[in-house]
Amino acid sequence: MATIPPCLDSASAMSTSVFETLADADLVNYSKQNPESSGGVYWAHFQVSGAGLQAIGEWPAFEMLETPEGLGHLLEAFAEMAPTDEAEGNLRSAATTVHSKAPEAVRGLTTAVFSGLIRAHLG
Repeated sequence: MATIPPCLDSASAMSTSVFETLADADLVNYSKQNPESSGGVYWAHFQVSGAGLQAIGEWPAFEMLETPEGLGHLLEAFAEMAPTDEAEGNLRSAATTVHSKAPEAVRGLTTAVFSGLIRAHLG
């Protein structure tokens, strides 16, 4: 378990401003903030957001989806987390196929997929 540095101790006023600053920048999310009688603050469901993970290099940036290597690595990572052997095999096969494609084809594919997803969700 990671320890919280003293400057980020939830009882300090500084931590409140740090957490609020991170939340204002969409780098973290939390569901509610409850002041405690001791002067501290209790943060519920606090987590690093996707943008926060991108900022620290732990989440794939969309630029990586524009190259065969980047998209192939992402598919390989998904394959490692696949719930079934069949899904793992399908993802590894897709990764191998993507690795062999030209960058222009991958950019066109990801643009089409994301455009379709956005249209589907925005109506």
